[in-house]
Amino acid sequence: MRLKGCLLPLFAGWLASLAGCTLLAGEKTMAGDVKTLQSRGQCGFAQAGLHLVTGHAQWERLPFNQQRFGGSSPDPLETGRWVLLIAQGRKPTPGYGLTLTDSTLTGKTLEIRVSAHVPAPGLAMAQMITTPCLILSIPQNGWQQLRVSGAGETNWQLSHP
Repeated sequence: MRLKGCLLPLFAGWLASLAGCTLLAGEKTMAGDVKTLQSRGQCGFAQAGLHLVTGHAQWERLPFNQQRFGGSSPDPLETGRWVLLIAQGRKPTPGYGLTLTDSTLTGKTLEIRVSAHVPAPGLAMAQMITTPCLILSIPQNGWQQLRVSGAGETNWQLSHP
């Protein structure tokens, strides 16, 4: 009986990983007006990097909105806001992810800091490729440079389009 109690959380975690690990993080707003929209276990980006979404058609073309990932996600674009997707690239198991730590607007630079999560050592995980990402809502205006740090060994930046 005790063994069943131990296996249930493990099975539930494995089942969640098969479903794409979509977590709705709620709208956590930081200084610089950055909001967390979602943290996903399957985003479809094999390479780590930044993806700035400035329009509805661009949102619909994202890999996780295609049929192989379960179809379309609700369009989060609002007037005066864009979506920033921070992809971690391919990972060998579930359990990887990113969390928004802090954001600041210093002059014309929007700085975003994230924390990278990795599975605990020795934890039994399903052996499956995942492509985790963090999806943020950012202001459309008020910045010229955007910097992201804390997503691993790489710090990224991009210029306002």
